[in-house]
This record gives sequence, structure tokens and C-alpha cells, in this order.
Amino acid sequence: NEFINNTHGIVLFNIANASIEDNKFIYSSTKESLGSSSDLAAQILIYNSDSINVVGNDISNNSTVSSSLSTSKTGINIYYSGLINIRENEISNFEVGLRLSVVENSNVSDNLIKDSWYYGVYVNDCFDNLNVSCNTIDNKLHLGVTTIGIANIDGGSGIPLNRNTFKSNCIFETSVAIHCEAPTNKSGPIIANNFLYNYTDFGVRAIGMDLSTSLGTGLISSLAGKNTFSSNNITLNAIDIAGDNPIIAYGNYNVSSIGQDVTLLGNNLFSSSASCGAQMGPISNQINSNELCDQLSGNEDTYQIRSLKLDQDSGSSVLEASPLNAERINVEKSSILIYPNPVADLLNIEVISETQSGSIKVISVDGKLITKEDDLPNMGILTLNLSNIDAGVYFVEFSDNENVIDVKRFIKK
Repeated sequence: NEFINNTHGIVLFNIANASIEDNKFIYSSTKESLGSSSDLAAQILIYNSDSINVVGNDISNNSTVSSSLSTSKTGINIYYSGLINIRENEISNFEVGLRLSVVENSNVSDNLIKDSWYYGVYVNDCFDNLNVSCNTIDNKLHLGVTTIGIANIDGGSGIPLNRNTFKSNCIFETSVAIHCEAPTNKSGPIIANNFLYNYTDFGVRAIGMDLSTSLGTGLISSLAGKNTFSSNNITLNAIDIAGDNPIIAYGNYNVSSIGQDVTLLGNNLFSSSASCGAQMGPISNQINSNELCDQLSGNEDTYQIRSLKLDQDSGSSVLEASPLNAERINVEKSSILIYPNPVADLLNIEVISETQSGSIKVISVDGKLITKEDDLPNMGILTLNLSNIDAGVYFVEFSDNENVIDVKRFIKK
């Protein structure tokens, strides 16, 4: 079907087991809103429904963009619903591309969301298993407007049950690529394998929300963050990762600046393998099962459909993201050099930091300790004979008495 100049093209209210597929929506009216928050101009509006497929629709806005979020237009708007599968849609030129409020056990994948003014994907009070993956979000920068790729803003009192996941997305041309905010220290989403490019302010920004385990939990492929950061920071001094609570980022790529509460481990170990990205950095990243785009299709029966309590604190309006004043800290250069890489037998490890002493570990990709050398002298060179280990990917970990200082990856031929 084709829908022209409707405030809402399709509305589902109290509906189960329905599909909205392969429709075309064009909105070019000067009408911005019907008034109340649930009546914001959305071409697809789904409310209090479950088991809905929204697939392959073309949704575009040709009208004048609103200067206020309170009268913003949205491509797809979903409230208080579960088991929603949003795939392979193209959403163009809305103030908010896709809006999700109190949505659980749902999937958003393989969508093209472009030229959004304020938010590409806006997530509000979605506390249970929302998967946002493999989307291309290509926003449009405008003077005086904060443009965000994915925003996770919690304003209600709900408690997260199963964490949301933002993975394998490509996010281009934003002020902030991923923004996470909560009034209290709620656990944030898993943020993994995303390609974040050309942001002017922040790559990942957290306000109130706890991202201590969001950007990886270890230095092997299955645990690392694997996000690639590439900012437009030549003149605007963008910060790759910052927050007002402690953040530990494991195994991400090309992080050159961080906030004061960020700890960086294993920088440049793994880069994003998101298919929409430019594949900066190493590509042998061992794609894991948790990087599959759509984990809902075919698995719907594994989720229990629950009645969602209509919380008036949730989804009442599109919230404006709060600013963050963060001190920019440039990431130091490497503390160790390893060569040759790949290596056949003898691996040289050169300590180039000012750390007075430390230890070296060689670790396999599955976390097994291969060898350890203690009390390595400062500015020294250690040569290890690795001729007897199997071919594959390994890590060299350099530590002082308390902390991991640097990690490098090498390939054994």
C-alpha cells in the first residue's frame, strides 16, 4: 500500500499477530502534531500490542522539520508492546527515525535510518531484552542541534530484567553516536561491535547510567567490546568515551580520547566487523554467535508475553538528552612493541614506557596462559621462543604490580 500525507499511516492498538510489510509512506503535510504525546505524527504507530512484524517499509518525510522535540514527527513509534520485529525498513528525514517506549523482547535490525535531525533510534524505558543491531544510522548534522544516533534514556522507575543490546550498528554523522542516560545508576546496555564514525562531540556518552560492563568485559574476542571509534575531532575536540560514572572499555579500536572516569584496556585489539562499516583495523575478529543480527525470528516461542503496566512516567514525551561536561584525556601511546608480527618462532617484546618494572604474559585467544615472565626491566627487550605453540591468534599482556598497562595481539604462523 501507499500512504500519502497522513498523520498516521497505520495504527495498531491492542493487536496481536500482525504484519506491516512492503508499504510506502510519504509525509509532506505542514501539520506537525495532533496534540497529545501518543498522537505525535508517526507513520506507523503501534500501541499495547504484541507479535508484530514491521518489515521492508519505505517511510519518508518531506515536510518542514520541527524546531521542537515536543512536536516532532517519527517514522515508527511503538509503545508498551512486546515481540516486535522491525527489520529492513528505510526511514528518511524525520526528527526521530524510530521511537521505542516500554518495548521488550523485541528486535530492531538491518534498517537504514538516514537524515534524522534529533535521534536515529530513541529508546525510552525499555527494560527487558531489546536488541538493536546491524542498522545503518546516517544522521544529518545541523548548527545548534544535538544529533544522536542511538539514545537510551530512562525516565521511569522500572528495573532492568535482561539487558538491552546495541551491536554491529554503523552510526555516521552525529553529535553523539550513542547516548545513555538515567536518573539513577541503572545498568546500561551491552554496546558491542559498532562502527562509530564522524561524531563531533562524543562516541559513547553516559549520564547517570552504569556502563561499567557495557563496552566489553575481557580481552578475548567473545568478551571484548570490539567497537571502532573514528571521530571528527580535528577542530571540535570530540571525546570517544566519557561518562559521569566509572567505565571500563575492553578490546575496542582506535580510542584516542577518553573522559576522566574511563579505564581503557586492550585498545586496538579488535575492530568492528559490522558489514556496513569501512573495516578499519584488523579483520580476524572471530565473529561470535552473539553478533547475529536478528535473534528474534524463529525464537518467538522462547519469550513469555507479559502484560505491560502503563507507567505514566514512561513514554510521556521525547526527552532531550542532557549535556556532559567532561575533561578530555588523550590516550597515551603504546607501552610495548612486539615484532615480528606474524611470528614463526622468536618474538621480540620491547618495553618503551616509563614503568619501572613489570611482567609479560602470553595468552591464547580463549584466555589460556601460555607463558609468563616476571620482573621485566624498564626499557628492556625480551625475546620469547614460541616455536612450540600452535598457529593462531595470541595476546601479549604487559602489567605492573597492580594493573594491566598494555595488550598487543599477534599471529603465530
